[in-house]
Amino acid sequence: MRQWSLVLLVLLLATAVHALEGPVIIDQGRPRVAARVNTFAPAADPNDAVLAYDSGPVYFFPDATTIGTLWGVRFSPVQACSLMSMDVFAYQGSGQVRFRFYRDDNGQPGAEFDTPQIRTLIGDLHLETVVLDPLDVGASDFYVMMEIISGPPPYPVTDADGGSGRSWFRFPGQDWEHVVDFDISLRAGVRYYGADLTGPEIIHIPVTRGFSDEFSTSIRCRFTDLSGISYARVFYRAQGAAAWDSSNFIYQFDSEWQAEVPFTTAGTTIEYFIRAYDASTTHNPSTFPQGAPDVVFTYYMHPGRELVYDDGSPEMFFYIDTVWANNLFAVRMTPPTYPVKVNLLRAFVSDTSPFDFEIHAAAGGQFAGLLAGPFQVSAPEAFRWADFVIPDAQQPLIASGDFFVVFKWKPDSPTLPAVGADSLVGASGRSYSDDDIGGWFNYTMFDWQIRSAIATPTAVIEIGGPNVPRTFELGQNFPNPFNPRTRVEFALSQPSHVRLSVYNLLGQHVVTLVDEYMPAGRYQADFEGRNQWGDEVPSGVYFYRLDTDEFSQTRKMMLLR
Repeated sequence: MRQWSLVLLVLLLATAVHALEGPVIIDQGRPRVAARVNTFAPAADPNDAVLAYDSGPVYFFPDATTIGTLWGVRFSPVQACSLMSMDVFAYQGSGQVRFRFYRDDNGQPGAEFDTPQIRTLIGDLHLETVVLDPLDVGASDFYVMMEIISGPPPYPVTDADGGSGRSWFRFPGQDWEHVVDFDISLRAGVRYYGADLTGPEIIHIPVTRGFSDEFSTSIRCRFTDLSGISYARVFYRAQGAAAWDSSNFIYQFDSEWQAEVPFTTAGTTIEYFIRAYDASTTHNPSTFPQGAPDVVFTYYMHPGRELVYDDGSPEMFFYIDTVWANNLFAVRMTPPTYPVKVNLLRAFVSDTSPFDFEIHAAAGGQFAGLLAGPFQVSAPEAFRWADFVIPDAQQPLIASGDFFVVFKWKPDSPTLPAVGADSLVGASGRSYSDDDIGGWFNYTMFDWQIRSAIATPTAVIEIGGPNVPRTFELGQNFPNPFNPRTRVEFALSQPSHVRLSVYNLLGQHVVTLVDEYMPAGRYQADFEGRNQWGDEVPSGVYFYRLDTDEFSQTRKMMLLR
């Protein structure tokens, strides 16, 4: 089996810090490492918070490791706290380092304020927590510097997705140098004290698409606060609407919360923002994004439903090799109904470099013929979904069985972009790799964040098995009452022209859901609470009527807005 490599960015960019020369990407043979795409990291103690500004280890600097060299980060606590620990990424073998502590002096390291502390690092790129003798650092900015005291290893490391301006280093006997292109991988574990004066920290990867054949769109967040979380809500509306609706977030696990937005109409753009309150006596609020409701997130309602096999959280990023050899990742997809058309492909990636999507048939658990593609695509920004909407004429029809969504690197960028992967728990076994050197391999420990969307080629979905229904049937809609969407099931005992329509209480036609010739079988169709022009209809009693060549029946339903 070939070695896999974490990557966030691998271009050997020239640093703006003249004293830092020759950044080197971390060796390909290193172990797999979890990389964070946000500033949240779990603390060593549940009473502590982690101040973090890097996104994981990518570079090290072999020429900047003279004994006595200092590497460090400026930390900004939200209120008075004690420094309890340091979370450290370090490269290669173990060794001792000295942690030194400095006050802020107009945006750069000032005077040391406490006794240095020597600790031994493992240095294998695991995120290791180093417990310190507690220091009272107050509410002001402070710096923690890691001093090389015996030569490497271990090597200090940095990320590669742009600097926050918080990292500094200093050669012995020289002035401080400001690192602006990278963030040094040091994180501070702090314990706040005194009255809670700040609202929760909100970590959220914005939703970019919802799907019309799903009953809602999930909004997932991490909320952290030293007093705990009292409650949180997501506020949402169709773009251009005057009023906001809202839904409660429900706690899931490990600081994860989830709320549902019920819009399901294809083609609608949804605006949303998040507000959370802590459990302190003053219930401090936080809003995300800042400036809401004047500043909001938006996502587009795509027709169909999404096929998802990852857990939605990109804890790692992978590519195959620095040498291009037809490198590709793939995920095996299984539609829940047939026939369907594949109308969207997406992957969560580390940067904006282009790559190709393809769709292949599946045979014997491996690729068969090419069904669609290649389609070139790139993400709009780093650490986001790269989406490709397949033109109508090129959407492959899946009549039965599985298909593969294939992610292919370009020959001139075999490591860019890296693909997100979820945690090592509960993997689906659907993720694969292939190349000219290592061949075909099935990964069972994690899932690539590669997805697709499917839609039925008509307004209905076939839901039956191989047995033909014995009679014509029209089922009661569910849910009933409903808002804004309900589902109607019907059965055809023989092929027939089918018309399924909705009428209001006065008998006026509202919308036709189905009007076509269909084979025998069981089907379902959805009513979105809108008329034939796409306008929302008011609350009230409605009737839906099924007419075939041999059968006619009407049932009643209620819309409650």
